[in-house]
Amino acid sequence: MSGLLYLDVSQNSIEEEVPQDIGELKAIVLYFYSNNLSGVIPSRLGELPHLQYLDLSNNSFSNQISLSFSNLISLEYLDLSLNSLSGTLPKSLEKLSYLTSINVSFNVLDGEIPSGGVFVNSTLQSFLGNKGLCGMHILEVPDCPITKSGQQSKSKKLVLKIVIPVVTSSFMTFLTVVAIKVLDLENEQVWKRFDIECEVMRNVRHRNLVPLITTCSSEYIRAFVLQYMSNGSLENWLYREDCQLNLNQRVIVMPDAAMEIEYLHHGNETPIVHCDLKTSNILLDEDMVAHVGDFGISKILAVSKSMEHTKTLGTLGYIAPEYGSEGIVSTSGDVYSYGIMLMEVLTKRRPTDEEICNENLDLRKWITQSFSGTMLEVVDANLFPEEEQITSKVEICIASMVELALDCTKENPESRITMKDVVKRLNKIKNTFLETSKRPRVVALALPNLQLQGTISPSLANLSFLRELNLENNFFQGGIPYGLGHLPRLSFIDIQNNQLKGNIPTSLFQHRRVQKISLAFNELSGEMWKGLWYVPELKILSLRNNSLKGIIPPSVGNATKLKNFGLTGKRISGNLPNEISNMSQLAFLSLIDSQLTASISAALFNISSLVGMSVSLNSFSGPLLLDEGNIV
Repeated sequence: MSGLLYLDVSQNSIEEEVPQDIGELKAIVLYFYSNNLSGVIPSRLGELPHLQYLDLSNNSFSNQISLSFSNLISLEYLDLSLNSLSGTLPKSLEKLSYLTSINVSFNVLDGEIPSGGVFVNSTLQSFLGNKGLCGMHILEVPDCPITKSGQQSKSKKLVLKIVIPVVTSSFMTFLTVVAIKVLDLENEQVWKRFDIECEVMRNVRHRNLVPLITTCSSEYIRAFVLQYMSNGSLENWLYREDCQLNLNQRVIVMPDAAMEIEYLHHGNETPIVHCDLKTSNILLDEDMVAHVGDFGISKILAVSKSMEHTKTLGTLGYIAPEYGSEGIVSTSGDVYSYGIMLMEVLTKRRPTDEEICNENLDLRKWITQSFSGTMLEVVDANLFPEEEQITSKVEICIASMVELALDCTKENPESRITMKDVVKRLNKIKNTFLETSKRPRVVALALPNLQLQGTISPSLANLSFLRELNLENNFFQGGIPYGLGHLPRLSFIDIQNNQLKGNIPTSLFQHRRVQKISLAFNELSGEMWKGLWYVPELKILSLRNNSLKGIIPPSVGNATKLKNFGLTGKRISGNLPNEISNMSQLAFLSLIDSQLTASISAALFNISSLVGMSVSLNSFSGPLLLDEGNIV
C-alpha cells in the first residue's frame, strides 16, 4: 500500500480524522476535499517529500497549520480553505520553491501574511474570510501594526522558477511513464551538449524521433524528459539473451530509422547531422517502431556548407574514416554509420568485434570477403526459425541489404549514396520481401481519431484473425456488434469516446483471450453482466461515463489479473465488497461519480500494487481506515 501515488476520496461524507499512517505513503497527489474530516491535520503529512498536490479544503480541520509542511519540498499546490484552522501562517512555507498556489481562505487565521516565496504573487482570494490576517504587500488586506522598533516586519522575496509545470485532469494521464535523461554536469562538454540537443529538438518534428516532453535546467541539473520507449534499444534486442529479432522485424525496423535520418538531412532548411548513429541510439516503442535518440553531439550545418570540422568524435567503429582522421562532419558520415548499423543488424557482430579485429579486418572488409561466398554463413542465425525453410526470396533480401550497406560505407564520402536513396531502396526491399501470395490476414484494425461516423459494421466479425480493434475517439453510433465477442483471437478492444448506445454484448466477456476492454465515454446502458468478472486474462476494464446500472458484486475478486479498472455512473450503487482485495495486480482504480455507499473498504489498502485510486463524488461515509490496510 505504501506505493500508492494518487489518492482521491474527495466529495464524499468521510468522517473523523486523517489517520497518522498517511505519512507512510509515497503519494504525489492527495485529494481529500469536501468531506466531513475533522481534528488536527496530521503532522506526518510532512513526511511525504514527493507530494505535489494537497487539497484538504471544505472539511472541519482545526488547530494550527503544521510546521512539518515546510518539509514538503516538492509541493506545488496547497488548498486548506473552508476549514477551522487557527494560529498564524508558518513563515517556513516561503521556502517551498516549487509551491505556486496556496489557498487558506475562510479559516480563523491571524497574524502577518509572509511576503516571500509563494506569497509574493498571491492575491486577496487566497486569504478571504480570515479577519485576523494582515500584510501590506497584498491589496485590500489591512497593514500589520508597527513593531516596537518603528519598522514593519519584512521578509526577503524569493524568485520562483517553475521547472516542470504539470496540470492534469485525471490520474490516468498524471501517472504516464516517462524516461528522464540526466546529464553529468562534472563533464565540461555536457553544458554544450545540452544546448545542442535542445536546439535540435526545437528544429525537428518526426514520428521516428524520440518525443521530447520537456527539459529541466538549473544550476544543479540538466535533464530531458522523454517519452518512454518500452522495448528498449535495438542493441539490447541484438545482444540480450532474452530478446530476439527475426528477419521480418529487422526488415521493418531499419527503414524506420532511415526515414528519421533522411528527414534530418533533407527535411529542414539547414541539414542536421546526428554524428553518433549506433544501435544503442535506436530505441523501440511498444509497437516496435524505431525512434532515433541522443542528439548530444549533432551538428546543424549552415545553409552554404555541406560539411564542417569538429573535435568531438562519435563512437569507435561507427564513425566514418574522414570523421575520425580529419574531424570532417557531413551527412555522408551519417550514411556511413547507418551502413555499419545495417551490417551489425544482419550479422549480430559489433563493429569492434574481437574476432574480426584479430584478423586485422573491420566489419565492412569482413562482410566483403564473405559476400563473394555463401552470405548465409555470416548472418545471424536468429534471423531464421529452425523450422523455417530459407527461400530464394530470403537470400535475395539479405543480399540486397548487404549490398546497400556496402554502398553506404564506401571509403570516399562523395561515392556514398544519400539517405534518400537508402530509404527508397530499403522500402523496395521491404515491400518485395514482405509480399505474399497468401490472402492477407487482418490482425489489427486501428482507426482512432478520424471523426468516423455511422455504425460499427457487423461484418468485422468475419475477421477471424483480428487481435486488436481500436476505434476510439470517433462518432460511431448504434450498438456494439454481438459477433465481435466470437472472434477467437481478439485481445484488445478499444471503442471509447464514441456515441454508442444499448447493452454491452455479453459475448465480449465470453472468451479467454481478451485482455483489454475500453468502452468509456459512450451512452451504453443496461445491467452490468455478472460474468465479466470471470474473464481470466482481463487486465484493463474501462466502463466509465456510461449509463450502466447494478452493483459491484463479491465476484469482482475473481478478476485477479485486472490492473486498470474504471467504472462510473449514477446508477452504480451498493457497497464496495471486501473481495476487491483479491485483485492482487490492480494498479489504477477509478470509481468516481457513482452512488457507492458505506465506508471505503479497508481491504482496498491491502493491494500492494495499487498506484492510483479515485473514488470521489460518491456517498462513502465513516472513517478513512488506512491504519487497517496493512501499510508497509
